[in-house]
Amino acid sequence: MKVDGVMLRGSITIPLLYISFHVVLREVFMNSHMNCMGLGL
Repeated sequence: MKVDGVMLRGSITIPLLYISFHVVLREVFMNSHMNCMGLGL
């Protein structure tokens, strides 16, 4: 039961961390891109 709980928690936590990591990267990239465009204009 304990192992199953850890496996279940890992299978939920890892994708959430992966998704949140990519969302943060995309937000940072978009913000820096918009800032560069604003400075360019």
